[in-house]
Amino acid sequence: MFKFFRKNMKWILIVVTVIFAASVFYGLGYQALQGKGEQGGKVEGLAKVNGMPISALRFNQNINILLSGKDMPTLPQDLLNLQSLALDQTIDYTLVLNEAKKKERVSGEEVNMSIQGMMKAQGIKDETELKSILKKNGLDYGQFKDMIKDDILVQKLSMSLRNVTLTPNDLREVQVQHILIMPKPFLITGESNPKKKEAKAWEQAKKTSEGLLARIRKGEDFGALAKEFSDDPGSKSKGGDLGYFAGGKMVPEFETAAFNLKIGEVSGLVKTEYGYHILKLENTRLRKVDTKGGKLEDVLLAEKRERAFRDWFTPIKQKAKIEIQSPLLKANNLRLQGKVQESMAEFMNAARLEPTNPYPYIMIGDTYEILGDLSQAISEYLRAIEIAPGNVYGYLCLGKAYSKLGDQAKASASFEKASLIAGGDQDAHKALAKAFKSLGFPAQAA
Repeated sequence: MFKFFRKNMKWILIVVTVIFAASVFYGLGYQALQGKGEQGGKVEGLAKVNGMPISALRFNQNINILLSGKDMPTLPQDLLNLQSLALDQTIDYTLVLNEAKKKERVSGEEVNMSIQGMMKAQGIKDETELKSILKKNGLDYGQFKDMIKDDILVQKLSMSLRNVTLTPNDLREVQVQHILIMPKPFLITGESNPKKKEAKAWEQAKKTSEGLLARIRKGEDFGALAKEFSDDPGSKSKGGDLGYFAGGKMVPEFETAAFNLKIGEVSGLVKTEYGYHILKLENTRLRKVDTKGGKLEDVLLAEKRERAFRDWFTPIKQKAKIEIQSPLLKANNLRLQGKVQESMAEFMNAARLEPTNPYPYIMIGDTYEILGDLSQAISEYLRAIEIAPGNVYGYLCLGKAYSKLGDQAKASASFEKASLIAGGDQDAHKALAKAFKSLGFPAQAA
């Protein structure tokens, strides 16, 4: 995540991806994503973050960044996955920008200096030429200045989050044994109030932990007590041994206690969200990290910066209200989460909102393929072709489904039809060549 922001905050990328990159979606375009309702009403935008719509321009910019130096995805399924990734990045950017606006300031002079530097690097002679280029790409000068300002804000915040230093503990890892005693409200009887039951469970866990700590300090074997009493299933059978771990791998309270022990020392009670822990430091050593030829300190510093950003950003995203409004993107997001049945309902909703758009039906067919229902998938692909007979991708998906069904004749016929209507679409022809080759038709592939 932090790498994404660090990579994309360079102002030169704004030029490449907003001004000079074609802001066009192929096949499954932004207009298809917006859709029209049955009564002619439009689905409002792509998504909202905390009640505010995300920027379609920023979404488009992220699409172009993802496509930079790569071939355009051929199938609608692949392009929709790419757009889902761009949407997620745009949502994350929006969340960071909102935080940056609260904490950072950008002057008009800073914005103008950035624009002047960009113009010099791109060989743009004056503001008139810049405005002309912007106009050709569907942007006005005010929009462009706003984007520059937003990127500077985010860059300033990202730089402040990078302001971390290495400590000796960052260079080492520790081997720890531990005993975990979890609160067990379900064992508390005679109490109906959930909060009081929870409190009593924590009191009981603390009392049990204190008893175990007293036994350890009297000389009883730590590993034996861990095997008998610990509630951590991952380490219980190993006498509480967690093996070696570095900073950033455990919850903060646990980690702080572990790295402040001396070898052989036993901690006091350490309370975390999981319960009460007793720790014993077994050993410590210099971290083993694949530096790929670089310096250990540089690798670890980059890792710590990444972790600092993640620790800062994760709770912000968890608390945010994120509403994906585009039915196709909402459906695909559910599918990427493994919620296939829920995604099917949303794809059907997209088809209802846009009855003349073939892509929702193609995605419904593809989802049926995931569910193993090839006959129903073929039915949806045929419906997509009926809606848009000149759409090459309907025939391409239909051919692939027939091939899976074992009907090579119909598969070949579908691919040949796709080839006929593909015209100058080189990406489609590349996909068709692969399809013919997989069917064992080298002449058609050639």
